[in-house]
Amino acid sequence: MTIQAEFSFQEENYNSLKGKYTTAESYRVGKLHRLGCIALAEKVIRSPIRGNFVEIGAGTGYFSAYILSQRKETHAILLESTSAVVETIHHCMNVHSVSADRYRVEICDFTTFVAPTPMDYVFAMGAIHHSYALGDTMVRISENLKPGGYLIAHEPAFSDFQPRQSLQQHYRQRLGIDPSTPDPKLPRYDFFFRESEYRRAAISAGFDIIAWMPVEPVAAMSWPMLAKVQLMKAAKKVLGRIPSINSVTTIARPNSYLMIFRKPSNDIDAWIPHKSLL
Repeated sequence: MTIQAEFSFQEENYNSLKGKYTTAESYRVGKLHRLGCIALAEKVIRSPIRGNFVEIGAGTGYFSAYILSQRKETHAILLESTSAVVETIHHCMNVHSVSADRYRVEICDFTTFVAPTPMDYVFAMGAIHHSYALGDTMVRISENLKPGGYLIAHEPAFSDFQPRQSLQQHYRQRLGIDPSTPDPKLPRYDFFFRESEYRRAAISAGFDIIAWMPVEPVAAMSWPMLAKVQLMKAAKKVLGRIPSINSVTTIARPNSYLMIFRKPSNDIDAWIPHKSLL
């Protein structure tokens, strides 16, 4: 079954949740990118997805349902922070003809989750950037993986050249909060991590970085530049001319990446030269 055909089922039946999840075209495109990460990841690690996996921030369950339906030698634990999605996940699994003995849903904070046995994979499709503690999250994910296991993530990340002042402006204008507020607890909170912060947290948690790949067509183009081009086109319609590019103020946006990390089967970090660095 092709990825595109996977969207022929009646998504609207289980994808409403009082408006929390939308069937807008942008959301469908995002789903396609994430499902496409499965085949891409298999090429990178040179192995088909098989065994046991955890999906953190499973949402409607569409990603796990797709893997379970296409990779028969898999079993899954789906983690979510709200029980509102449970009925939706079960319906999604039924649509994909996934039997109940191949998955289970747990409602918990994935920074405290402990798998019954170490897993072969952890998938995070737009979930890690909602974490209140990136370092703790990566450590917990590593603890739930068996040696040689993989964390496969599709996450937004800002450039390392993105200044803190710009990120602060992004927090205020997009979320309406002051980042100086201690320990802000908001539902479905977005954290604007930079590329090096993901990498540093992963390495500190004991991961090897296997792949870091842009996975959306716009990822290769500067988002600030793209936004300025769009604004200049709009301004031309109103002003009849194209304004100077320096006169257009924009807030940078992140690119989306396929991030693949592997938990090594040895522990070189316990060796003094490496331990002193970490």
